[in-house]
Amino acid sequence: GSSHNGFSPHRMFLIRCNGPWRQCQRSRLRWHSGEASSCRAAVASAAELSRASAMQRLVGWVRSHGGFVSEKLEMASLEGRGTACRAMQDLGASEVILRIPGRLDLAHALAASTHLLPVAIAHMQQPENLGIRLAMLLALQLERAAAAPGGGGEDFFEPFWRTIDPAWSCGRVPCLQAPADQDLLKGASEFHRILQYPTMFDMIARLSSLKEQHAKKAGSERPVVTMPHQANFIMASRFVATHSFNDACGSSRLVPLAINFNHDVEARSSAHWYWEMGEDVLCVVARRDIIAGEEITISYGLRSNAQLFALYGFTLPPIDEPVFTLLAASVAEFLPHEVESKDLNMRVHLTTLPLGASEESAVVLQQELSAAVAFTRHLQEFLRRAIPMGRSAEQSLELLVTTLSERYMRDPVIAEFVEGLRQERLRSPRSCAWWAEMDLPVGSWRSDVVRMKMSEYLCLVTYREALELRSGGRRAAEALPQAVALLPLIDAIVGSAAMPCQPGSA
Repeated sequence: GSSHNGFSPHRMFLIRCNGPWRQCQRSRLRWHSGEASSCRAAVASAAELSRASAMQRLVGWVRSHGGFVSEKLEMASLEGRGTACRAMQDLGASEVILRIPGRLDLAHALAASTHLLPVAIAHMQQPENLGIRLAMLLALQLERAAAAPGGGGEDFFEPFWRTIDPAWSCGRVPCLQAPADQDLLKGASEFHRILQYPTMFDMIARLSSLKEQHAKKAGSERPVVTMPHQANFIMASRFVATHSFNDACGSSRLVPLAINFNHDVEARSSAHWYWEMGEDVLCVVARRDIIAGEEITISYGLRSNAQLFALYGFTLPPIDEPVFTLLAASVAEFLPHEVESKDLNMRVHLTTLPLGASEESAVVLQQELSAAVAFTRHLQEFLRRAIPMGRSAEQSLELLVTTLSERYMRDPVIAEFVEGLRQERLRSPRSCAWWAEMDLPVGSWRSDVVRMKMSEYLCLVTYREALELRSGGRRAAEALPQAVALLPLIDAIVGSAAMPCQPGSA
């Protein structure tokens, strides 16, 4: 689930997974500020009662079709922010919480087989397009459910449909924000994503129009394709992107009940999930002891605030951020005019390595390094394309990070925080605590944008200082620890860029 326990306290109601729903007061929540807060008990609204009933029905549906739902699990609904999961009784480490058979999942194969439009776009098999089919089916299904609130009983997945409300995941979609809020994103790659979903919708609408024209020429009296409302498609697309689980084949699935687990960093998350591919079952298991009343969380992966904001619409407290990343919107200005670069737009990633990696085993360290090398493959291709023009990989990388970091330093949204970081490093050269002594409302759109941009800026600073360490222009005592840890990745990136590109590797 994309809901995160980082906003102001909300009323909540609970659904026991072994009995009728009941109201209660959630005693402690961890907010973005790291503080604990008490939530007051409140009377559930009619909408909350309806959702409680729908969730209870879903639990029964899962169990009746071969799934396992722990008797110790209850679903906690945050008013206006979706549903979370928490332990009703103590759970022991390695105790199974959920086992959901794959036949209960909403997947792309289902989308392609149940509606003409998903069938029509089924040829778009690129990873970034796979969610279109499922999002289209979801948008259309929810529109049908809204038009006939009591209908849909013949649909096998109807109990699952009734618990899905994509509007809960759309509060942070940039293209749905006010223009003034969108302007805060200028200078970051996220600003260029604003038209992602509307553009995608327009492309599908054109395809729909072509299909209808073809039907009319063939003498059909009825359109063969139904299009949802654009806003519904955007919300459904966002829901699929933020709530799906990838199986071993790389296909995304919406898994009943499992979509409601919220995120915490790996070190604090209380459960983990995996696929039993032999049986096509998603399992969620406690990774440590979980006490009664505690929210059950999973990790959405090793993600920076820039990545969390881009995909899920929330950020972590900066002190908890495990890595820094940056996505370059375009690299055309860093390559000669005669060199092709459009295929690299919104694909050149920079990432740091987690600081804890230096304390882990050599095997784990190599795994994380290999993953980072794969993640930066388009960065390597960018550097490779500049070499025939007489510029080394190191020179191109330095030009990229220096130019972009200077732009971030001039960004009015983060100017005071960049200066705060400079002052902090005068006192402690190895510190990246840009948030020290800064007053910014926690959980606001602006605070999340600041955290996103500072993650990207710190990524650039880390690369710049790592390059200086590599060339002997900076001492380790004057560099960020992340820059020292980055050296093996820099060596791998530069070394890979110097090698000829294998066909299909870019």
